[in-house]
Amino acid sequence: MRMPRLTKLSSTIVLIVAALLLELTTAVQYYSTRQGINRQVKETAQRELSATQQTAQIKQTVETAMGRLLPQIERLTYLHKTDSLRMLIRQALVREPNIVGIDYCHVVGADGAREGIYIFKPDEEKEELTEQVIDFDYTKRSWYSEALSTDGYWSEPYMSRYKVLLMCTYSLPVCNPQGERVAVLGADLPMRELSILTSQLYEHQERSLLPIILLHITGLLLLAFIIQRAIHHVRKLQAINADKERIEGELNIARGIQQAMLPKIFPPFPDRQDVDIYAQLTPAREVGGDFYDFLIRDQELFFCIGDVSGKGVPAALVMAVARSTFRMLSSQESRPEQIVSAMNATMAQDNDYNMFITLFVGVLNLSTGHLRYCNAGHKAPLLIHPSASGNEHNGNEHNGLTTAFLPIDNNLPVGAMPDWPYTVQETTIAPQTTLFLYTDGLTEAEAKTHQQLGRQRMTEAVISAQPKRLIEDMTNTVHQFIGGYEQSDDLTMLAISCNPSLKPLPNPEPLPNPPRRGGDERLERCERWKKYNST
Repeated sequence: MRMPRLTKLSSTIVLIVAALLLELTTAVQYYSTRQGINRQVKETAQRELSATQQTAQIKQTVETAMGRLLPQIERLTYLHKTDSLRMLIRQALVREPNIVGIDYCHVVGADGAREGIYIFKPDEEKEELTEQVIDFDYTKRSWYSEALSTDGYWSEPYMSRYKVLLMCTYSLPVCNPQGERVAVLGADLPMRELSILTSQLYEHQERSLLPIILLHITGLLLLAFIIQRAIHHVRKLQAINADKERIEGELNIARGIQQAMLPKIFPPFPDRQDVDIYAQLTPAREVGGDFYDFLIRDQELFFCIGDVSGKGVPAALVMAVARSTFRMLSSQESRPEQIVSAMNATMAQDNDYNMFITLFVGVLNLSTGHLRYCNAGHKAPLLIHPSASGNEHNGNEHNGLTTAFLPIDNNLPVGAMPDWPYTVQETTIAPQTTLFLYTDGLTEAEAKTHQQLGRQRMTEAVISAQPKRLIEDMTNTVHQFIGGYEQSDDLTMLAISCNPSLKPLPNPEPLPNPPRRGGDERLERCERWKKYNST
């Protein structure tokens, strides 16, 4: 069972909205706090600078002091007397109590070099001064560019990077004798009163935090809603898992019922020495569409192997009907082609889902080894016998055994066409010969590389003609070939070893097939089947 599409969509939308809301809360908190502090600091600083006479007097004092200092700085700059310039700045700082620091910044030269120094008072209660090389690109600062373009520039209040203090800077351009502006001289003025107001500002930030608190509350409510939905989905998932366990339990019961329908006790005829049988069915899912069956009537072994198209429960239902039909017909009919024709008529009736069965039905005389068989679209069985057995079938020798595929007619699968005329074929099975039947789950077993096992590898895996060991070897071969890859199709194998009590007769000439409705009509039916199967 899958989660409904509408539920998945609504859950996704809720998660997206929650994430956006949380991101919005963080962004608003950061932006409003930063903007609020900057705005209030600037507004307060501007108000204090223009509102008090004391600030105006200090401003005038600084401008006057810097104006007296500027000509001497220009002269020393022109003479490249750096040490004298530093000494002059130090004297000015000691002389002017309102100035806490003076910076001197050269304009960038042709070689890209910059020279900037900053001399300031680290502690207002002490007379000692500190000199610091300016290590940042001051040419990109507003106070630098504005000073070069004006005769004097007051910066906006800012927090100093060298002192924990709010201050303003008054900057003047430094000119050479030719009137070119080559440097900037700046004096830092502390904003002590404004610093006190700034500290008071943080005590009243609760008012600006109200929208953020509301956003946080909304986010918490949304989070609670998400948790509630998560709990709901967990309970729903638990119900789905319970239904899944119930379905798996029912499928396991169905698998047991399906396995119980097939012969599973081996050897099935322990009191007989003329025949040995072993079979194995491994479904790809809990239940499958493969089946096999056999019974002995009137000294003849009736056997079959089939593969229903598709997998799972539908194929298992068709398999159950096919196996029951075969057992009922085999108890009355001795001709394999008639058994297959009757099964075809039954399975083709009301076949609305276009399911069909590849089927092989054989009737083996246990006294003579005479085999009559009818193939309905199934894989050709493999004959395995000792190389010195004298069997007339041409084949490949391997590990002291000769293997050859039984010739088969290409009849249509059962259920494909209700009036298809199925043909019968005959041969004689030599003593100590094993007839190996299988479904396409063996030859079409796929490895991780999507390479199939194939008939060649199957025949090379034959190292014994004993039915049980033969099937066990084939099972191991499939597992080694596919590795850890999931089994893609049902795998069924049936091995029959015949040891006739009488001397086997020579291979008879194949009996003529039953009358057909004309060669042209049969070819036309083949073409119709190909067209039907392709759709």
